[in-house]
Amino acid sequence: MRCPSCKLENPPTGLRCDCGFDFQTGKREQVDQASSAPAGEWVSQRRVNELLGRGVFFSLTWLMGIGSLVALLKGLEARRLIVGSNGRLTGTGGAWWCILFGAIGAVVWIPLVLAGMFNVLR
Repeated sequence: MRCPSCKLENPPTGLRCDCGFDFQTGKREQVDQASSAPAGEWVSQRRVNELLGRGVFFSLTWLMGIGSLVALLKGLEARRLIVGSNGRLTGTGGAWWCILFGAIGAVVWIPLVLAGMFNVLR
């Protein structure tokens, strides 16, 4: 069943979501992130997944170098989160994809765009 508060998919027999939503009362209780490792891990994994989704999108579209820079930055941020999680978070391959293709795109597209701009301005 999907949580109406955070949209996380929960088991059909679940009584409470990781975000604190109680399926029986229909209310969300405040969850202390420091004492709730699963909720904290879920939020971190969700953040990594969002970063990698955007990074892969921008690495494929490139957008004349700007998309490549975005992909590179998203990949680096996701990699930092993954390494800092001591193996709890996944997505290393996606992070390296964003870093590699973002860097390649930046090296190829940014000089081409700048050269084109200087040629137009002459």
